Amino acid sequence: MYGLLNVGSLVLGIVAWLLPLINLSIENKAKYNNWVALSMTSLGVCAIAVCMQLFYSNHLVH
Repeated sequence: MYGLLNVGSLVLGIVAWLLPLINLSIENKAKYNNWVALSMTSLGVCAIAVCMQLFYSNHLVH
């Protein structure tokens, strides 16, 4: 089970990188004003990925 923390953290880290890239690649920015939602989602996913790494490190210490 603890091995899945690394995989989950990697996947969530990639998602955290992709969301801002999607936001930057949007062609018509005048119509699309949902950039705050993408930014907050990216920050949240990044925080979850970091927490997963902390839980895995805690498992290794114990």
